Amino acid sequence: AGRLAGGGRWASAVCRDGSGPALFTVRDEEAWREDRSGTYDRHRTKPSAADLAHEHAALKEFARRSAHAHGCGTPELS
Repeated sequence: AGRLAGGGRWASAVCRDGSGPALFTVRDEEAWREDRSGTYDRHRTKPSAADLAHEHAALKEFARRSAHAHGCGTPELS
């Protein structure tokens, strides 16, 4: 688990069916668009502590629900 380059977070969980680990991500979609403005990186605002806390909480809940639905273990988050 950790931070993604360019913004966002990732987490993983072990799946009992042998299919390998599940990967969960949350990120700023605009930062990943290939057609974004050339000035996007210079003008985007730095995420606030509240934004980062929301990002972490959203990933935690999404990963927990998805892992449970697919028979995977508890996701590891940092």
